[in-house]
Amino acid sequence: MLSSEQLIAGEALKTVIGPAVAAVVAALLAARAPSLARRGAWPVGLGLAVGFAVGFFAIVGFTRFPPVNVLHWAPYLAVIAAFASLVGAIFGRKGALAAAALTVVVSLWLILKPVAGSLLSAAFAKWLLIAGLPWLLLILAWRWAVAGERRPEAGLTMVLAATAASLVSALDGTALIGQLGGVLAASCGALYLANLLIVKDRQGSVANAVFLILFGALLLNAYVYAEISWIGVLLAYLTALSILLVKAPFWPRLSGLKQSLALAAVGAIPLVIALVYLLGKAAGEADDYSY
Repeated sequence: MLSSEQLIAGEALKTVIGPAVAAVVAALLAARAPSLARRGAWPVGLGLAVGFAVGFFAIVGFTRFPPVNVLHWAPYLAVIAAFASLVGAIFGRKGALAAAALTVVVSLWLILKPVAGSLLSAAFAKWLLIAGLPWLLLILAWRWAVAGERRPEAGLTMVLAATAASLVSALDGTALIGQLGGVLAASCGALYLANLLIVKDRQGSVANAVFLILFGALLLNAYVYAEISWIGVLLAYLTALSILLVKAPFWPRLSGLKQSLALAAVGAIPLVIALVYLLGKAAGEADDYSY
């Protein structure tokens, strides 16, 4: 029988160490190929998809294809997002917007098939408005904030947002999705450091697309099937939207360290609020059970 230390080490290997190492190795290998390295943030985007897939299959196991459980679409959605982002970029701004919208619609349909039915159903139209529109607006906000520039700050925001998604899921009813959020956060964190020191991507198109689809997919699964609070989902979204701080007029005047500290501080506000809210909610439910 495994000791508690061995169990913790095993979970850390699956959730943090394995995904982080796989993400960085994949990004470094991709960056060595000139034809790939020229394509925006393809190396980091590939690294993120690989890191998440390694952690996902380590935790969930290898599953049949096509998946029966809608959560199991997550690693494949990362591939779809990366491919759509690359193809969309060929056709300029309109192509990129069309690719983002199509990726969101496809992701929604694959995740919501059990509850929404066909693409033409009224139920799916409702979910397009409730979940699809905010998801697409988040993607467009990120595109506006980082488009055409090397924004290492985006990696820091990814770590904060993935951590928020992990915590709101784990604290509000789904340990599995919380752990997968941890995989996403670990992959993003490792790539953030590698991108600063080694890879040095100039644009974030593919990496952002992969991250935002995985981020939205995990939260949507948690909200629909684990019934986590919409307040937690909203606060996780607000953490991701902290990237908009880079468009503030004073931003270029800050040093690199001050930019990172400011972004971390702003992104931490909704994260802390989410923690306080969910811990308070859990304490209230515990009091209810005590009677």
